Amino acid sequence: GITFGVQYGYGNWSFDEARLASQVGEPLAASFTSNVHPGQTLDLHAGYNILGYGGLEFDVTATGWNITTSDRGGGGFVGGVASFSPFNFFLNHDRSWDAQVLLGYAYGLVGQHQAESGGVFQWGLRGESSVSSNVSVGVALRFFPPRFSSFILDYDNRDLPGEPIDLPQGSGGLFWMVGAQLGILIPVGGTPK
Repeated sequence: GITFGVQYGYGNWSFDEARLASQVGEPLAASFTSNVHPGQTLDLHAGYNILGYGGLEFDVTATGWNITTSDRGGGGFVGGVASFSPFNFFLNHDRSWDAQVLLGYAYGLVGQHQAESGGVFQWGLRGESSVSSNVSVGVALRFFPPRFSSFILDYDNRDLPGEPIDLPQGSGGLFWMVGAQLGILIPVGGTPK
């Protein structure tokens, strides 16, 4: 069936400052890492569940800090996720809970005045309990280890010559999020037993 989900919770960033400094210099690396903060995180996803065994999803994740001030910053990812429900291969599908393993790829961007962008693999775990035949609640833990390939010196002037700086070694680091989830399933076709 067709699936929709919302996850809301906490997200935290960490970066490999030494790796970044070796590519852009210590002052820029220190400035960037000191201006990236943890905060509230929202994830929206929509996809297609294949008979309860797994699915493919379009996924958008966003987080931000100081969003009402001139020092606002944030980050996010847009991409795709494949989900896999291992318990459905050896247990009946009519139980009230499910657990999923997630794996995907996304484009990411994070920063405040300076920023990093590029490709990101993502993976995670999601657990859900049905509150009705079409609605579930649960928790999810997701990991995004960025390997950003570009460092933007001044986000407001990112189209000027010299922008961005290539990061041939990648950015290193990790973004993780944990949160509560609400899921909606719109059945299409038959129901597995």
